[in-house]
Amino acid sequence: MSRWPPRTRRTPNGLCSGVPALLLVLSICGGCADEWSGLSSALAGADPDTESIPTTGLIVGAGELRAGGAVDATPGQGAGTRAEATSPQPSPSPEVAGITAIEPGNIRLYWDLHGEPQYGRSLEIFASHPDLEGVIVRPHWWQVEPARGQFDFSALEAAISWWAARGKQVIIRNAVFVPDPHQPPEWLYDFGVEAIVYEPRAAAEPRRVPRVWDSPEFEKLLDEYVQALAERYDGDPRVAYVWAGVGHLGYTTADASPGGDTAFREAGWTPEKWEEYIRSAVDIYASHFVRTPTLLATSPLWLRSHGFDRIAPAMSRLAVHAVEHGASLFLNGLDPAAEEYAQRPFSEMLDSLASTPLPPYFAVFVGDDWSLWVDEERREESDHQAERDEEGFRAALDTALQEWERLERRSDLILVLLKPELSATNPNDPAYRPEVRAVLTEFLNAE
Repeated sequence: MSRWPPRTRRTPNGLCSGVPALLLVLSICGGCADEWSGLSSALAGADPDTESIPTTGLIVGAGELRAGGAVDATPGQGAGTRAEATSPQPSPSPEVAGITAIEPGNIRLYWDLHGEPQYGRSLEIFASHPDLEGVIVRPHWWQVEPARGQFDFSALEAAISWWAARGKQVIIRNAVFVPDPHQPPEWLYDFGVEAIVYEPRAAAEPRRVPRVWDSPEFEKLLDEYVQALAERYDGDPRVAYVWAGVGHLGYTTADASPGGDTAFREAGWTPEKWEEYIRSAVDIYASHFVRTPTLLATSPLWLRSHGFDRIAPAMSRLAVHAVEHGASLFLNGLDPAAEEYAQRPFSEMLDSLASTPLPPYFAVFVGDDWSLWVDEERREESDHQAERDEEGFRAALDTALQEWERLERRSDLILVLLKPELSATNPNDPAYRPEVRAVLTEFLNAE
């Protein structure tokens, strides 16, 4: 017997318009030892794995969606200054472009390409998933803006066009800094932005990141970058949301490593200053993206010494601020163990929105850096993965439904699968597992 009441499944038709949308996002880092786990491993007591994110050369031509989801291929935009770049034609609708009006209460599927090639033949099998409606792609700041004021959208445009041609919308995920030697762009430090240099853990490669708080120089450069993105993609019907990245990997985390905790505090970091910086970043994105919804990705710790209970009140305040400025929320920290999830500040954040009017396209992403289901071999690799079987997968989805109840299901719930779950639930994939598919199908049919 199903644990969740059945309902009639609607045909995928984009995201929700005119009603809030609740998105469940299970963030993917396919190909790593266990999908990049810097935040979650910090919470589990392990040293974070800081695999660099590969850069893929993208050469697909640009495209523009026609009515009905078809794509017209056009030459891709190359490098140039902002003045030379052309923006997509405004949508005639006063509503957010690319969002199709539907009734609330649907559960939908997205996939985060964190760590994966952004497009290409190797991803065709994933694009064939019968329930997949969209993907999350991450442009590199240094790649989009190789020099201050000079912008090259060709790689990002290629990825968006490739997925749009397969009927998928895209969420653009921006990250201020990641474990990549080029991110953010080196030229930031030529314009007055201070650098923080440290070893994340013993014997690790040194990491250099910008000191983003109390830095009008950084905020000006971030504003210029976001403005250029908005001039290109605000109102583009292929883009569902724009991820307002603020910290490590785009989350609200400053750094999850032991070395980062020490280095940031020695550089003057305080929770009050970090909260104010996040507010400013939210405002920057909101000021430029006025037709395409934005997203703030929250996490259960800011530094290793500032997690869980220490940041809960601040996270609730930030949730209200973000929503009041039209942003959606990603709660990064879903866990198969209910007692582990209960320690995190996300339920309080949702409760803090009880008296806050939700924007028309409000969405809450709920997910984790770790796969919620892995095969038998992976479960034997560590205690942290031991419970990530079919029942663990079911338990995590059950937690997501309980969080949905906090919003009285006045929204859609969109599940963005990790690579192991996506493969295991795709009948077209050689790694297909009917028993995992059964758990997903039960969830998709829940009311």
